Amino acid sequence: MKKLLLFGGAFNPPHKGHSRLLASACETISPDVILVMPSATSPHKKNAEVNFFHRANMSQTFKDISPKVKISLMEERGRKRRNYTYWTIKRIKKKYFNHKIILLIGSDMLDSFKTWNRYERVLNLADIAVASRYEEGAVNLKKSIDEICSKGGRIIELKYKPLEISSSKLREMLNAGEDVSRFIDKFVADYISEHKLYGGV
Repeated sequence: MKKLLLFGGAFNPPHKGHSRLLASACETISPDVILVMPSATSPHKKNAEVNFFHRANMSQTFKDISPKVKISLMEERGRKRRNYTYWTIKRIKKKYFNHKIILLIGSDMLDSFKTWNRYERVLNLADIAVASRYEEGAVNLKKSIDEICSKGGRIIELKYKPLEISSSKLREMLNAGEDVSRFIDKFVADYISEHKLYGGV
């Protein structure tokens, strides 16, 4: 069966940590389709969040990882209702009915996975690919993996060296005018500068 890798996030902005995680997943899983899905703009965070289309445009940087990458606008198109992962995967299944779906998430999201809407149904629809952001989180990650597996979930654990940066930290650095070139690629840096996002670079 063909494999579809689904990688969602705010990507506000996308950074090399995201790219490193996605590249590791691609190397481990060898997917046939890679859907990168920026999350919808939250109506409660309009002043704190760069709008969806800027984030989707910056996410084009992930195409450098593989020609199989497609940027999905599904979340924004459906933002009049809450975009739970279960319903997102159900919609993807309608188009890619002959693909196994693999959901790529960080270990922090796995920790809270059991609080997700219809999480057990998500496990019926998709495998989970997960990687720990920080080495000290390995013990907690194993506990979370064991809990998900006990519910019938299928976990693919990624082995990679994470880049210790977050989008929120990047936004702080950008607003302070600090050099972030080691954390974002030139395409994203140029886009931020051109559109005067996050205070520029």
